[in-house]
Amino acid sequence: RGDSAGSVWRVFEREGCGERGGTMVEVHGWVAKGYGLVREEFERNFRDTGELGAACCVIVRNQVVANLWAGKVEKGDPGKAWAQNTVANVYSSTKAMGAISLLHLSSQGFCCLSDPIAKYWPAFGQNGKEGISIAMLLSHRAGLNYLDAHRLSYDEVKQWTRFLKARRGNPHTVPPSLLNRLEQQKPHWSDNTGIIGYNPILRGFYLSYLVSCIDPLHRGVGEYLRDNITTPIGAEFYCGIPRGFAPGRITRLYTEDDADHRVDHPDKSMEILPPSFKGLAQSKEEDLAALPTGEILHHSFNVIQPRFSPWQLRHEELPSAIGYTTAESLARIYSTIANEESAKAVGFNPNIVRTNTVPSVTGFDICLGCERFYSNAGFFHNPAFPTAFMQGGTGGSLGAGDHVLGVGFAYVPNALRQPTSPETVSRAE
Repeated sequence: RGDSAGSVWRVFEREGCGERGGTMVEVHGWVAKGYGLVREEFERNFRDTGELGAACCVIVRNQVVANLWAGKVEKGDPGKAWAQNTVANVYSSTKAMGAISLLHLSSQGFCCLSDPIAKYWPAFGQNGKEGISIAMLLSHRAGLNYLDAHRLSYDEVKQWTRFLKARRGNPHTVPPSLLNRLEQQKPHWSDNTGIIGYNPILRGFYLSYLVSCIDPLHRGVGEYLRDNITTPIGAEFYCGIPRGFAPGRITRLYTEDDADHRVDHPDKSMEILPPSFKGLAQSKEEDLAALPTGEILHHSFNVIQPRFSPWQLRHEELPSAIGYTTAESLARIYSTIANEESAKAVGFNPNIVRTNTVPSVTGFDICLGCERFYSNAGFFHNPAFPTAFMQGGTGGSLGAGDHVLGVGFAYVPNALRQPTSPETVSRAE
């Protein structure tokens, strides 16, 4: 049956990352007729996996057919309840926003994803990077996962954000030293090898500056996305939460065994990544003798010192790992580009979007330790969902679109966990 807005269901939550000993959880929202199974699966995440707080939204042909939220934004009794407008950091689900911005710029005729980056950013084209295309950077083939002999400080990240914002009004703003480091960096593998290596953090710095080079107004990813996509469609996605943003709308992120129940650093990340990833981290160079895979893996996730804290850097622009949104907004973004008419309405060329969101790159990812299927725009593909394109984040968030079904989907939790085995599906799946 269809359920109207404001419906509330109660489900018993098992002991887990939620409250110890189990508790009754109210599930809020609505589902359209025929989509009751979405609610049942959402409830099961609280009942069977001990979800703490989460939201899920499904949009079909630009019509919301399921919009659900439940649980708490923080631990404690009674704890503040998750609301329809609660925003959470979605970690690497943020990566899709850089891709979507570049798809929009390409649709407007300002670039082509097959073009070399140096065409728009001349100083990039040195030290072996001359042939690296936009698509190669997006699809994790550029070999630019970290800076040699340098880890970024928080001050450098904050200075970078100020620089990006200043460029909008003055493209000749004096750049910080980080820009020169990005330009001087040599790839860690050749651009003609076809090697895939998931780039978790540093690509966000490359993409934010690349977008500002291509955009006639010199906006970074956050401002370009806001002005051209999220504001016109009535969605929220913040590549860095605005200062002064209502604190009551934000949930922080939690793990089950963290002493203070909050994830403020990446040292815990290895504890919540898939077993296949951990296996590669431990095997070092055994599987891929031609590359120092252990070194690449280690440095790829340790770009920022003393440790990467999405919360401490929540105001900064890093469109690879810092992005705050609601499930409804994330689903609406995907729905917009998955449907031809809505895509056209905000300036996308549906043919460009479709061409660059289908699988085009396949191979063993040396950083994730598994076979991966990527599109030119960097979306990943799961054989279990053959027509979908998606981007997930550490701990469980996921955004997905499907051109064939006209679907936009999002799952946004605050309990950071991954499947317990390669055979176990994630909560979003």
